[in-house]
Amino acid sequence: MINLIWDSENKTIRGSFVNLVITFVVLILIVISILSKEYCENFNKIGGLIITFSTLSLGIWAGKRVLESGTDLNDK
Repeated sequence: MINLIWDSENKTIRGSFVNLVITFVVLILIVISILSKEYCENFNKIGGLIITFSTLSLGIWAGKRVLESGTDLNDK
């Protein structure tokens, strides 16, 4: 289980774990906004920010993986 969170070779937290946490937080916010009208209005206000942050986070993580492996995304 700890291997999912911690990369012992690089001594860092795994980017995939960070993205997993971000995804779960956004999903929890969506469920809360469905259940409460007050939260729904606030969630609508910051929806674009959440999408931008999630996209950038995932893009940076994927880009880092490509740079580290030295392969092209289209290679199979």
